[in-house]
Amino acid sequence: MQISNPLRMNDWEIRKLLTSVLSLQAIVWCLVFLNYYGIRIPILPALFTLIYLLFVPGVLFLRVFHAHELGDVTSLLYSVGLSLTNVIVVGLLLNTLLPAVGFTTPISIVPLVVTFGLEICTLSVLCYRFDKYVPKTQTSNLSLELLSPKVLVLCLIPFLSVFGTYLMNVDTNPALQLLLIIIIAALTIFIGFSSSFQERLYPFSLFVIALSLLYSATLISRFLTGSGDIYQEYFVANSVIQNSLWNSTVILEVNSSAAITMLAPILSIFSGVSVTSLFKIVYPFLYALVPVCLYQVFKKLSNPKIAFFSAILFVFSFTFYVDLMALARQQIGELFLALFVLTIFSAQTKPNRRLSVIFAISTIVSHYALAALYAFILLFVWLIVSLSETPLIQAAITRVLDKLPSGGLKERLSNSPYESTGTSPLSLSFVALFVIFTLAWFIYTSQGLIFNNVVVIGSTLISGLQTQFGSQSTQGAQALAATSSSFLHEIGKDIRVIQEFLIVVGAVALTLRFITMKFTKEYVSLVWMNLLLLAAAVLVPNFANQLYLPRLYHIVLIFTAPCCIIGVLVLLKGANHFTKQRSMNMLPKVLAVFFAIF
Repeated sequence: MQISNPLRMNDWEIRKLLTSVLSLQAIVWCLVFLNYYGIRIPILPALFTLIYLLFVPGVLFLRVFHAHELGDVTSLLYSVGLSLTNVIVVGLLLNTLLPAVGFTTPISIVPLVVTFGLEICTLSVLCYRFDKYVPKTQTSNLSLELLSPKVLVLCLIPFLSVFGTYLMNVDTNPALQLLLIIIIAALTIFIGFSSSFQERLYPFSLFVIALSLLYSATLISRFLTGSGDIYQEYFVANSVIQNSLWNSTVILEVNSSAAITMLAPILSIFSGVSVTSLFKIVYPFLYALVPVCLYQVFKKLSNPKIAFFSAILFVFSFTFYVDLMALARQQIGELFLALFVLTIFSAQTKPNRRLSVIFAISTIVSHYALAALYAFILLFVWLIVSLSETPLIQAAITRVLDKLPSGGLKERLSNSPYESTGTSPLSLSFVALFVIFTLAWFIYTSQGLIFNNVVVIGSTLISGLQTQFGSQSTQGAQALAATSSSFLHEIGKDIRVIQEFLIVVGAVALTLRFITMKFTKEYVSLVWMNLLLLAAAVLVPNFANQLYLPRLYHIVLIFTAPCCIIGVLVLLKGANHFTKQRSMNMLPKVLAVFFAIF
């Protein structure tokens, strides 16, 4: 049977696409109308409105940008990312413009329904008028793939997670949750050892594993899980809903995150889903896309096996499925950051350059800590890459190579330049835009609270460098020296130390070109800047305290996770003369066992 792939609606025949979009809009309008007048229909309004807001606008924007033939996974990721950005931007525009003309409740159901309806109609007209893409004639076997035994088995894992939390809530019985951990570990081992598990299932497997772990944490009670920021986020989002307006002058750090002040209230008002349910169900669902996005990035730079286990390292980090559940804004911020990374390490076409800017700005308005860190990192990466291309630095590198005793290493470094995507994805104009927009957003929101905090933190760090650099008072050093509370905690700590060692080994191997893949000089520079952040957590007093050390390590893994896998590969190659198998054949098996234990 020939069907259209729903993951690639941006590649559909234009009339079919617009018919589907406008039909969905009509259904959503009817459901919202019935809900407005007190006729409650369970589940369907939430399902249709969330699909409408979180997928459809992104598809239409991809058509407007003439972005086609992106592949199933990338098309889905871009569609969701653009739709999230669209919700935030529409909310900010309504919140700014409508009060100026005397409308005091811009973030309410009527202006939202009208605005999104007009926008979808306008985008549909633009697509019909200007997008001349003609889809390739091909037969889709998506229906058969969705019904394949492997896909159906994978789909059972999130349901097991949901049932496990239900059993725990009702009967305090953890049996299914313990079984879930065993199944996920067994699946990891199966993928590592099996040659019959298709690579095209890797993204879906990552999503299923991530979502199952996230739901096992967030659904453990009917209340918000975690401590600290999640309750401030809940308060701020509900304040916007109650006032139908975002007050950008409220002096709270959380008030500077559009992922909380715009995205959560609009989704809640439009769909009828409470903020609590959004934070427990919808936000983790979106966050589960982050490892899928990272897989797409890592696959472009290495190979599917290395990409899969790099993403698994990110998912199996305790911070991913426990600590981040108390930080809804960082979940959305990391999704935008992962999408930004995907665009800058894809082909530098005009649509991708536009998407890079969009996702970079979306990261800034979603999470101030990520914005501040990567404004600093991108600036220094641009400096490193620019300086490395100057004749003076090139001559210095040549002189160093001439003094190397190993002719093989000298030849590798001089004749195997880093792969390039053509135009550098991190141009001066782009980095300047990122830094300037970051500063502008920090100053504009919460009466400049974030900007003031960044200045104070910078001053504190400089003072600490002058007085206590490298002392045992640093949070990273304390964490390394601390005595674990149990044997299993000690094993977990040792595994993380091993991971960090492997990351350094992998980073050195990439820098010296011991491993020849498609990692660009920009990516390698990003790796070293992130490792510099990790080193600062150990050496610089008060630095790790600003982000909480596990969160900082988790952020660093976004770029350095492949280095851990490559570090294992380097060690396997070094021990290759003791084995009869090739290193690449052994790699997934070793990694599968390692991560199953982790």
